[in-house]
Amino acid sequence: MGPQTIANTDYPGFVDPVHDSQRMFRVLLEAMAQPGRVLSAGALPSACPPGLHPPAAAACLCLVDFETSVWVEPVSRQEVVTDYLRFHGGCAVTENPSEADFALILRGTQLPPLANFKHGTDEEPHRSATVIVQVEQLLTRAGWTLAGPGIESTATLQVRGLPESFPASWRNNRDGFPVGVDLLLTTPTHLVALPRTTDIRE
Repeated sequence: MGPQTIANTDYPGFVDPVHDSQRMFRVLLEAMAQPGRVLSAGALPSACPPGLHPPAAAACLCLVDFETSVWVEPVSRQEVVTDYLRFHGGCAVTENPSEADFALILRGTQLPPLANFKHGTDEEPHRSATVIVQVEQLLTRAGWTLAGPGIESTATLQVRGLPESFPASWRNNRDGFPVGVDLLLTTPTHLVALPRTTDIRE
């Protein structure tokens, strides 16, 4: 039994594809509107390939389609994950992160420099990548101080499972506004959004 067959039968995606996708989309909108707020995921897939967080899978099922391309961080189970995304989303899978509309990082500690991803242009900043990063833990306590649109005064966020170089990489990303990538961080149960407009202070 090949990876494609496994992905199709053992990992069926949303129970109710239309309504579950709508519910998850509302959660993603809320997350983007309130950067740094840790949210429980909406509707989740009934089963996910090994190594793929249910909220990350739900975000992918909600966002990717036949008009989008995805880059998945190379790992031992990458083929099962990419087959899952192809089957349920109909998306193209690219080997070049700079060409992808969405990127999926299964191990947050292996997140490449954000400059590696598609940043859009000054004329079309929306043609940038959304990077979905799986991390170990998300806590709304002492850690980073966040500021920017959607945040009243400041917010706090502690993230475990990102490379030490992430804050510097994020500053470079934010300094390029209006171009730049947007991030979605997930654990096995929760998610948080970091739009490119968010200022992270250590």
